[in-house]
Amino acid sequence: MKRMITLSCVLLMVLSGCIKQIVIDKDPYTNTNAGKLPEGRYEINSHPYYGIGYIFDLSDESEFIDMEVYIVHSEKELALLMAIHIEQLAQDFYYVEDRELNYDKVWPYLYSLLVNEVTILEDIVELPVSKPTETFYKYTFTYEFSTLHEVENTIDEWTYPYKSSSFSDHDKAEYSLVDMLKEVEYDDAAVDDETRTDAAYSAYGVFGEGQAVCNGYAQAYMGILKDLDVPSILIASQIDDHAWNMVFVDGEWSYVDATWEDEYYEASEVWFYFLIDQTELETDHRFDSGAEDTLNAKEYVDFAKYVFPQTKEAQ
Repeated sequence: MKRMITLSCVLLMVLSGCIKQIVIDKDPYTNTNAGKLPEGRYEINSHPYYGIGYIFDLSDESEFIDMEVYIVHSEKELALLMAIHIEQLAQDFYYVEDRELNYDKVWPYLYSLLVNEVTILEDIVELPVSKPTETFYKYTFTYEFSTLHEVENTIDEWTYPYKSSSFSDHDKAEYSLVDMLKEVEYDDAAVDDETRTDAAYSAYGVFGEGQAVCNGYAQAYMGILKDLDVPSILIASQIDDHAWNMVFVDGEWSYVDATWEDEYYEASEVWFYFLIDQTELETDHRFDSGAEDTLNAKEYVDFAKYVFPQTKEAQ
């Protein structure tokens, strides 16, 4: 059984404002004891940014002995694994569920990590075909390489000046945002695009066209911070029809609204929405309740700490 999932980092758009929302057609454990690895098949995560130090279970079923089929224990783990594979431009990803997963949570988790556009084809397979004993899931990823390369090349150009060790994470987050705001303007016309297919809804709007709405600002800033090795995720609010970022700097998670900052900082060169705490943010921003296919504030924080385990002790 196959279905196509439009998971552009802009994904599928169903709201009337500026964010693109995904609508589709036991977490991994760390090796806390040096030299003590789990039994069975496993993979030690080698990604330099996401899930550092995690060990992912691989199925040792005979049907999958020649394949990498992950055993997924949670919605967070599935989203993280998919993000890692998409980051690596993988074509296929296979997994089996350790328990029934709530996919209404998987997709907003995944969306909070993606910078570039990707389309996903889902296939559910039973093996062996003649007498099924094991069901596994396959995702096939397709990328828009022309825009992807332009986004990544522009990010490299913009971040190069700040990759020296002389810059703190705070400096990187601030200086790179100043540079980005100089290069982009808010695309008022794109807000009226009911199909939400305009490039302004994506990071490409910032890096390729210099015009974006809040979703594009947030994805672009997340891409910049990822390249600078500063932990960050995207926050999408259906209730506000808005998007912003959560960023880990100076030992704590804080919030940055690059879209609103574009208006205020340009006029005053004073920050209003840069590295503010949740109390400050919620004076004029609202998180979703976490019902159905949304995430609330706590779920975003918990997921961010899961994706970046080095931040788990942070407030």
